[in-house]
Amino acid sequence: MSQSLTFGGGRCLVIGEVSLSHDGSLGLAHAFVEAIAAAGADAVKFQTHIAAAESTPAEPFRVAFSRQDRSRYDYWKRMEFSEEEWRGLASHARDKGIAFLSSPFSLEAVELLARVGMKTLKIGSGEVSNDPMLDRITETGDPILLSSGMSTMAEMRPSALSARTWPLTWFRSRMVSPT
Repeated sequence: MSQSLTFGGGRCLVIGEVSLSHDGSLGLAHAFVEAIAAAGADAVKFQTHIAAAESTPAEPFRVAFSRQDRSRYDYWKRMEFSEEEWRGLASHARDKGIAFLSSPFSLEAVELLARVGMKTLKIGSGEVSNDPMLDRITETGDPILLSSGMSTMAEMRPSALSARTWPLTWFRSRMVSPT
């Protein structure tokens, strides 16, 4: 099981955001865990993408940004880790005394992260209207971190109101990170 975050207590929780900065390298992902733990953060956070659940081999890039990937599917495929690799990252975080978090982008990713033992679910702002995924996440009964970066307040309200599990932590943020 992954270490859980403790909410409340009057202090700010620090989450080191990796996202996809590992560029598909498991070694680099583990190096991020080391660096984030050494910096004193409470958690490390990744993104979990499963190419077959999010794209098709024929789907083109919306914005061509990768010279090594021919399509979005190829990019997502390169960013994927196996369940055992995710389990290793979660274990590494736990061994370093920090919580392991990852934002799922499909129902399959929610299930994978549950099997890995992630106990706090982080919902990315682009997923606030993904009702099947949100319904599955709320069924877990685990704490939810809900981000607002790419969403308007009107888009966020239904997500926050439909969350039937607590605690729900709502991040009001801006999309300015280089990830």
